[in-house]
Amino acid sequence: MAIDEILSIARERALALELPYEGALLPGEAYQVWKEVPHASLIDVRTRAEWDWVGRIPGAAQVEFI
Repeated sequence: MAIDEILSIARERALALELPYEGALLPGEAYQVWKEVPHASLIDVRTRAEWDWVGRIPGAAQVEFI
């Protein structure tokens, strides 16, 4: 799927779910955008316990949710 199509679907999903942000990417969509879009960054916002118990995403920036 093309990046423009992924982002369009994510915007529609966010509107349908009445989310307070621009787009709602599914994990597979986020991974594709992260890998294919130059300078895209993945910010992993979770608690330290989630990183320790679930795991970390290699190459993602981590911001601890407190």
